[in-house]
This record gives sequence, C-alpha cells and structure tokens, in this order.
Amino acid sequence: MKNILYTTLFVLALFTAGAFDANAKRVSGYIITIENDTLQGYLNIYNSALRMWTISFTPRMFNAEMAFVEAPFKEEKRGFYKNYTPDQLKEYGFVYKGVPYKFKSFIVKSKTFILNERKKRHFLLLVNKENGREIYKHQKHRYDDVYNQLIPYYEFYVVDKDGELVKVEY
Repeated sequence: MKNILYTTLFVLALFTAGAFDANAKRVSGYIITIENDTLQGYLNIYNSALRMWTISFTPRMFNAEMAFVEAPFKEEKRGFYKNYTPDQLKEYGFVYKGVPYKFKSFIVKSKTFILNERKKRHFLLLVNKENGREIYKHQKHRYDDVYNQLIPYYEFYVVDKDGELVKVEY
C-alpha cells in the first residue's frame, strides 16, 4: 500500500512539473557569457506565467516576468536546457513575434537591509536605444497588504558614459 502511494505521488509530481513547463515556447536566441563567448541556440520563453513561483497569469501572451530572473538556454547541438542567471551571462536575446528582446546583466545598487542584495546582478530589458543612449527596464516587486500578494513594478535606467546605471526619476 505504501509503494502505491509513493508511486502515485511521484507520477503526480512528474505530471505537475510537466504542466508548468508546457507553456514554454522555444525560440532561437543567443547568450553572451561572462567570458565573452557568444553561443547560438534556443531559449525557453513562457507564454504565460503559470509557474509555481510567479504571481500572474497572462494566457497566450509572452510574459517577461521569468526573463528577468533566468535564461533557460540550450545550445543548437547539445542536449538539455540550462538555466543561466545574471551572474553567469553578460547578455542574452531573442526575437518573439517580430519583436527583438535583449536582456543585459547589470549590477543594480539597492539600499536594502539585506547585505548581499545591495550590489546584486539583475537582467534588465533594453526598451529603447536612441542617439547612443540605452534605456533599460528593471522589474521589481512590492508587497500589497490589501491583496496579500507581490505586485510587480518597474524602474528605468540609462547607461552613462562610464557604463554605469543611472536611475531615471519620473
């Protein structure tokens, strides 16, 4: 009886894990590693944020929420996907429905009381490049007491002449 219970739980866990990634769409893309190696391959992007740790659901749309956290990448001639973090990549990008997406890894300074979060690398999305100026979007979350959940919000940054991020105040 115990074995049947464990087997059932195991199969259920496999099914559930597969259901969360069933919304992934494979797109051609690239990554640039910290060592400046450019690799071509495939990225998994999520049509909806139906994943255990996400907070929103947007059916049939690309939800960039997970793209700010990780880059699930597979080289063209290799077997499995590997999740890359901002500490492992300088940049990654892809085109989805004719729209190019470019995420770069930057150190975002913060005034948080958590020491290791004060100078942490994050993926920021390039939203505009004009006259040599690049504007990036950084996704953050705040806690909403009324709805008892995390709510995403965005901060925008420009890159100065020294390559440092400067927060746009608006």
